[in-house]
Amino acid sequence: MTRATKLYRNRIALIFDFDDTLAPSTFHFMLSKLGMAPQDFEKMHVQPMVDSGWEKILARYHCLIRESNNNGHRVTEEFMTQLGREFPLFDHTSEMFDKVRRWAEEIIDDIAVEFYMLTAGLAEIPEATAIASEFKQIWGGAGAFNEEGELVFVKRIITHPEKRRYLTQLAKGLHLDGSLQPENIYRDVPSEDYYIPFDQMIYVGDGGSDMSAFSMMEDVGGIAIGVVLAEELENWRGYDEIHEDRRVENLAAADYSAGSELMQSLEAAVKSIAYRVALRKRSHGE
Repeated sequence: MTRATKLYRNRIALIFDFDDTLAPSTFHFMLSKLGMAPQDFEKMHVQPMVDSGWEKILARYHCLIRESNNNGHRVTEEFMTQLGREFPLFDHTSEMFDKVRRWAEEIIDDIAVEFYMLTAGLAEIPEATAIASEFKQIWGGAGAFNEEGELVFVKRIITHPEKRRYLTQLAKGLHLDGSLQPENIYRDVPSEDYYIPFDQMIYVGDGGSDMSAFSMMEDVGGIAIGVVLAEELENWRGYDEIHEDRRVENLAAADYSAGSELMQSLEAAVKSIAYRVALRKRSHGE
């Protein structure tokens, strides 16, 4: 019998953005807890720096550190951890993970369903949330703290285009030994040794910050699902200008309750990939 040439890996990877995908904005929640108005902070402090050439993510954290140092709004590692513990996830988010696993297992009972988080925000907050243990790995920005635990710098950021790099490194399995430095994306990994094929990935994100990941999923045969909030439609500014071939498979409201458009979309995506894996499993004689 002729064997198929497609890579067979008995796993599905679901990669989620965090802010405005699984929960509200971590940055704005943190500002509110510090007694600052998020929109005013963005307008008065962040936007002038963006207008002068700063990348928005760097501008945000530069301004936050400046406020922490000079204006009494102390940002500490302990404070961020506490924010994570009390962070208001979207309703029914915590119920989603077991449902996804069951959908996949209806097709292949021994399939591995792996969840990853890929966020441009600081990871210290989502790492302390009630759902953190559901993720195999959480990738995000990271703060640098002094001996007193105060935020003094940002030691890692994930810009929006960099999300493609993390998805590539996931496919190659470079995350398994922590080889996620930017230059390692060029490490030569034979396709037959990939940890997971790109077309067994599902990426879920909320808008402009995820456009590069959405586009990549289209390029490599994965599935992209967009989450939209009525009050955050600005995040999708420019989406209509993107060519139809670059768009997500579906746009759905951030509603993780049973039977919602988003959950139906996730179910269709997970089962379609599970059937693909089942076909490859048969073609490899397993």
